Amino acid sequence: MRVRRISMATRIFLLVSALLLVSDVFIGVIFYKKARSLLVEQMLENTKNMAATVGASIDGKDFEEAKKGDTESAEYVDDIMTKFEEMSTNVQSDIDEIKNHTSTVNDKVRESTSNINDAANKALDVTGNIGDINTEAEKATCISDELSKAVGKFKVN
Repeated sequence: MRVRRISMATRIFLLVSALLLVSDVFIGVIFYKKARSLLVEQMLENTKNMAATVGASIDGKDFEEAKKGDTESAEYVDDIMTKFEEMSTNVQSDIDEIKNHTSTVNDKVRESTSNINDAANKALDVTGNIGDINTEAEKATCISDELSKAVGKFKVN
């Protein structure tokens, strides 16, 4: 078997390409983390500014009225999150059950494949044995023919 060798230039090219790819990933991760932290900081700043604007423009009495609605909406959000958690748990249970069933099916398929291979090997052995029997029968026929000829020569009158 002939093995193709990679030229030195190709090796260097592949090495440089791999290094560039790794450095791009590294730089990308750094930029992603930096952008993420900057966005979080910007969102916090914007939220503080909105709260300050709302606080300055809303009368205390109006704020108390709005707060009552917030309590109800917080309870509503809590209920939704609880239902979401229950549904997520159910979905995870279903996924685990599907994984178990898939694993069982895979095991049975492997077992069936093994049994089919065993049956094929046994059929191959039987075929080989039949061939051996046929060969031995041909040898026995030849010997029988030779014996018949030899007996024919020694006929007594």
